[in-house]
Amino acid sequence: MYQIINTTTINNINTYSHTINNININVGKIQGNRINMEDFYIIENYYDLTIIGVFDGHGGTSMSKNIYAEFTPINKLIYSYYTNTIKYKTLVRSLNKCFLKLDKKLIHYINQGTTISILYISNNYIYHINLGDSKMIYIYNNNILYENELHRPYIESERKRILKTTYIFNNRINNQLSLSRSIGDYKYKFIKNKYNGIKSPVSCIPSFKKITIKDNSYCILSTDGFWDYIDYKDILQIIEFEESIKNSITKLILHAIKNGSNDNIILIILKL
Repeated sequence: MYQIINTTTINNINTYSHTINNININVGKIQGNRINMEDFYIIENYYDLTIIGVFDGHGGTSMSKNIYAEFTPINKLIYSYYTNTIKYKTLVRSLNKCFLKLDKKLIHYINQGTTISILYISNNYIYHINLGDSKMIYIYNNNILYENELHRPYIESERKRILKTTYIFNNRINNQLSLSRSIGDYKYKFIKNKYNGIKSPVSCIPSFKKITIKDNSYCILSTDGFWDYIDYKDILQIIEFEESIKNSITKLILHAIKNGSNDNIILIILKL
């Protein structure tokens, strides 16, 4: 049912396994038919939180590769919320300020941009920050309980905001950019020659979600080079019937390639 492309393609898929805070995390990545690998991921812990993030860059590798080094204030915020030191409204307000400050700080990457999808995992919850068109889905009992909304110009809420300052053609901002939120992409962030990371066509304001963890559930995190070429039913079938998560990752990436993906892909699956 799931065609293997060829040996060369399989050999180009790199797979890794990490264990942190008793969570087994499997990663697959492939450069695809691109000159550079601009997708990067991080896995680490912050006190008793496990942090897993993917950063889908465009216009160069420097921003997506190095951006997590600037995340200390954001990590502190999530930890404060996790420990009930701050309330939800304070978290969201402060998170928006952090992302705006981060966007301004990295303006020297003038022609680059990156999406951000990052998980903070405790014993009972997943805290998910998303900016752009990467996606996380949360699966329990072979059902998808959560998926984040993509930040793309065809999403109605994004479309209304974008059309206040520019135009959309072929579901792209100015017929060029297929996402509507990111760090970077600064040529879209000036209104009347003045930087504005909030009201500009490409916003730097993220979304946030808290998810309750159920036993024997799965979390899948990936960049758009995967999600744009895969059906949820195929994901659920492969995960259910494959013997190992590592095999599932290889098969899922191959399936996306079979369906036409030639983009960078990072795919992360963890069982909770």
